[in-house]
Amino acid sequence: MNNTERLVYESATQCYVCHKLLNDDKVLDHCHLTGKFRGAAHNQCNLQMRLPDKLPIIFHNLKGYDAHLIIKGLKTDLMQNISVIPQNTEKYIAIIMDDFLFLDSLAFLLSSLDTLANNLPTEEKTKFLKQVFSEADLPYILAKGALPYEYMDSWGKFEERKLPPINAFFSSLSQKTIDQQTYDRLNGIWNHFECENLGDFHDIYLKVDVLLLTAIFQNFRATSLKQFGLDPCHYFSTPGLTWDAALKFTGMKLDLLTDIDMILMIENAIRGGISCVMSRYAKANNEFTEEYNSEEPTSFIAYLDVNNLYGYALSDILPCRNFAWVPQNMVDGVIDEILNTNQERKTGYILEVDLDYPESLHDEHNDYPLAPEKIIVDNDQLSNFQKEIVIMLEENGVKRYKTKKLVPNLMNKKKYVLHERNLKFYIEKGLILKKVHRIIKFEQEPWLRSYIQMCTENRKRATSSFEKDFWKLMVNSLYGKSIEDKRKHSKVKVATNGRQALQQIRKPMFEQFYILDNDIAIIKLKKFEVILDKPIYLGFTVLELSKLHMYKLHYDHFKPKYESKLSLTYTDTDSFIYKIETVDLFKDLEDFDYLMDFSDYPQNHFLHTTNNKKKLGYLKDEMNGQIIDEVVAIKSKLYAIKYGSNKKLTAKGVQKAVVKSSISIENYKDCLFSNVLLKHNNFRLQSKQHCISSVRINKLSFSPLDDKRYILDDAVSTLAFGHYRINTTLA
Repeated sequence: MNNTERLVYESATQCYVCHKLLNDDKVLDHCHLTGKFRGAAHNQCNLQMRLPDKLPIIFHNLKGYDAHLIIKGLKTDLMQNISVIPQNTEKYIAIIMDDFLFLDSLAFLLSSLDTLANNLPTEEKTKFLKQVFSEADLPYILAKGALPYEYMDSWGKFEERKLPPINAFFSSLSQKTIDQQTYDRLNGIWNHFECENLGDFHDIYLKVDVLLLTAIFQNFRATSLKQFGLDPCHYFSTPGLTWDAALKFTGMKLDLLTDIDMILMIENAIRGGISCVMSRYAKANNEFTEEYNSEEPTSFIAYLDVNNLYGYALSDILPCRNFAWVPQNMVDGVIDEILNTNQERKTGYILEVDLDYPESLHDEHNDYPLAPEKIIVDNDQLSNFQKEIVIMLEENGVKRYKTKKLVPNLMNKKKYVLHERNLKFYIEKGLILKKVHRIIKFEQEPWLRSYIQMCTENRKRATSSFEKDFWKLMVNSLYGKSIEDKRKHSKVKVATNGRQALQQIRKPMFEQFYILDNDIAIIKLKKFEVILDKPIYLGFTVLELSKLHMYKLHYDHFKPKYESKLSLTYTDTDSFIYKIETVDLFKDLEDFDYLMDFSDYPQNHFLHTTNNKKKLGYLKDEMNGQIIDEVVAIKSKLYAIKYGSNKKLTAKGVQKAVVKSSISIENYKDCLFSNVLLKHNNFRLQSKQHCISSVRINKLSFSPLDDKRYILDDAVSTLAFGHYRINTTLA
């Protein structure tokens, strides 16, 4: 340590690690490899600055592919201490072997390697590519290549002396081959690198893939280290990283719930986003549509989406500390406080109540009922139309499984748990508070607002797609950690000899096992204990405030303007598809400019402005001014939108390639109006006991049954369950 370093140490008043003031516990921190002075630190911080004992090795899609090959290829004479971080017995988030830690970059960067490589600035890629390739090679390898995976089905193919034809690059998974431009680029690579055979080409492909992944992940690490001082290699996924980043940035210390009754009350009330079809077919009628009829009322279809709904809720006032039950003798005072104060209060409440939904509200609220519930819809609650579909499905070998779903309904609520602000809104809109069972009080503040604003502003200023995606990810991944259910975590052990296997099998928490080969067995155990150390009150509040924002948009803005001329066709968490009887939709949207983000509209559109660009909670037109002709919405996540000569087709559970190549909007109509079932071959990679195979599954793509609403005989109109007219219909 030289004199300059000694002076720096003696004059230091702030810990170079945590940046907090130094007290009597100031110590000198040095590098454990070089011995060089690094700075003055708290003794506790100094003790934490240890050399990593694991070497991270990064795979893209480790969980879905490479982990299977690694586990199958284990050699016990090479690796002794093997453990995994499992999602289940087949999928591993990480693998730890002696001094090596295998991580999945896809758990951090949720895109294909091709997309990530295209988004990364060229100069960042070349820094790593030039370590292996020459300057003259770079124009050929800046983008991810392609390999004819299905064509290369034998070792002999590696000896072929020319690039196979373009149709050899066909992929069953994507249901397409590469385009001519890509094929020409691959020929250029073959010629430039003077490949003698397909094996040479294969090796170049792998080298480029690894180097591009290196550039991508190192850039991600550098950005995270620069902005937050956190290395992604110390985490298993982005939610853990961004959660620590938020806590570090805000300096917040959250209280955890220690009362099991509080935990269970909130845990059982965690309800995801509302996804539901209210009207199963909508057709616009205006001068821009193909089949405009001037004799009919003019109407438009609007597809509106909220900018980062969960980010908006995360920046609101949130619970943080001092959780306690409200005594019964103070309940009336709390209700009065909730209903009669508007300002941001230091104290907030989560309540368990009984609510009545008056019949006088049923028609007005049928489109978008308040206070949704997770319920199981029994067969006897379905309409005759739906029951006939159930019978038809059973005749075709398709069984209806009754599971709990989030269903907006008009039924009275018993022991319904909700946030105080939601309760106030529901009562203002006409619901009747019948009884208060329990109330949890807590201190609240907008403690995440500064973090969300910082990420949002940095995203606006970002100069590359990669950087924009980073800041988007650091907000979007945050919420998930707050509702993590640790009860669902599984424990999987890898036994590398008979003694280890017997040791695990004899444990009382043993659940199942399977043998991979003579040396390796996979053993699943039940968790001996579950530590409930996640702030689930935060996730609950975010979900409640997100719904409240959507309800306010509907009931305080669109409903008052259009009244009966507004019909909600479909909603999915943060979006609305409305059919609106109006002369000019865009003139109307101009009146809503205080709610709207028009920054994605074409610059020559009269509504285009960047005033509200990417502002949290603002609505944007998903079609960016394009006119929607019609919408066919069969059920949640199964809908089609036609706009001009274009279409947007959504079919959850169906391979995207199948949707793109084999499904038309007419298929949606046939399913809706003629009860036509549609099946398709889906191709996917599947693993069983870590053996990967490509499989073809002929599965049901379209079914006309939707059990989140009571469907009337026209197959289009629906009623929310609990509606008074359902009883009239049944009578």
